[in-house]
Amino acid sequence: MTNAGACPGICWTTSIVFLVLPFFLLGKFDVALILYSLLLILIPLSTGKVLSLTRFEAVAFPAFFALARFGES
Repeated sequence: MTNAGACPGICWTTSIVFLVLPFFLLGKFDVALILYSLLLILIPLSTGKVLSLTRFEAVAFPAFFALARFGES
């Protein structure tokens, strides 16, 4: 038995987080990295399907730079 209904809510939440995180890098990193991170999330979101969005978020490495900055303070 699979729980296919549980992922869309979690995937939407994580996609919003990964869309916000790159904005914390403005002024500290190259704009190309910020755009890269945003496009990695926006392009799959444009299809309207979020079931496997977490695998796209895993390679949006500039967003993890923002998470590392939050961990420092």
